[in-house]
Amino acid sequence: MKKIYNIILIIIFIAVLYLPTITYFFMKDYMTEENLEKRVLATKPELSMKEIESYPQLYEKYYNDNLPYRNIILNNWRESFYNIFKESTDSRVVISTDKKNNSWLFYANAGGGDEFSYIDGRKEVLKKDMDAVVTRIKEETKKLKKKKIDIYYIIAPNKSTVYSDYLPETMTVKKDYFSHFYEYALENDVTNLYYMEELLKEERKNYETYYRTDTHWNEYGSFISYKKVINSIYDKEVVGDYKIKQTISTKQRGDLNDMLGIKKIIKDVNTKVYYPNLNNREMKEENKVEIYTNPDALKNETVLLVGDSFSVNSVDPVTSVYKKVIRVYTNFVKYNPAFIEKYKPKKIFYVRVERSTPNSIIHYKFS
Repeated sequence: MKKIYNIILIIIFIAVLYLPTITYFFMKDYMTEENLEKRVLATKPELSMKEIESYPQLYEKYYNDNLPYRNIILNNWRESFYNIFKESTDSRVVISTDKKNNSWLFYANAGGGDEFSYIDGRKEVLKKDMDAVVTRIKEETKKLKKKKIDIYYIIAPNKSTVYSDYLPETMTVKKDYFSHFYEYALENDVTNLYYMEELLKEERKNYETYYRTDTHWNEYGSFISYKKVINSIYDKEVVGDYKIKQTISTKQRGDLNDMLGIKKIIKDVNTKVYYPNLNNREMKEENKVEIYTNPDALKNETVLLVGDSFSVNSVDPVTSVYKKVIRVYTNFVKYNPAFIEKYKPKKIFYVRVERSTPNSIIHYKFS
């Protein structure tokens, strides 16, 4: 009897070990293959004499990254951890709350750097960098002016800069890093650089200007930023007040929410801006360059919209004003000075996020 009992225990033990792998073989086609962690997962190592000593560790890493039902396990663990502790399971994301106890996600890492260093005083402001920014802007402005093209630099603040009061109390907030550059540029007669920190902070009183679950400004944040830029270009109100509608849901898929892997839990605000003259807008693509044509635009001009992911929500406000907009999304397309000869723009809008400065200005050439 004892022997039979032991055999049963052994069978149960083996089943526990191998059943997930066996059943996953039949079930994997019905499950998402999405990489929920937004990182490079380990690949299966090749066995060789050269790496035979490290092979067990490499294979273990590969197996852990490709564990059967891994996404289900990860989802349940992360969601449970958030629901219980309201804390992040990913070192790249910080979770905090506002005065109404709404959860906000912040980016704690930017390309190996630290976004928070832009506001806590750790990132040193160097005069040589400020001089380089001023010099680059003046050089490019002068060169393009000879070709009868005006250029405008638009720096979108880090989300943690605009909503620094929502960060954990343990974080020390000092003067923002890029505000030093902005003030220095103004003192040195740079008039085509726009830094939106104060505007986006002030407009928070009306509507949220950034997504709660994403690093980027929302439609409203982008709208008011370009409204300021375009109205200042013409020194009159070209862009007026458009209809704004705000809804709250858990359907917003933010990049920070994706990193954290807790989709459809944190409520986000979707602030929609309704432009009355975009119904006839058309878009075509040439080698990953987006070309928008709007016959109902306010200005009969062609502009280049060049920038990082903050240019995504820049499309609507710019195409509502200008008849032809060529968007060069620098995350996917390398800017080519030949674009100027090809598309013959009258203006260039260059939009970049604060955490990429000052290099994104110093080392970027347009002509």
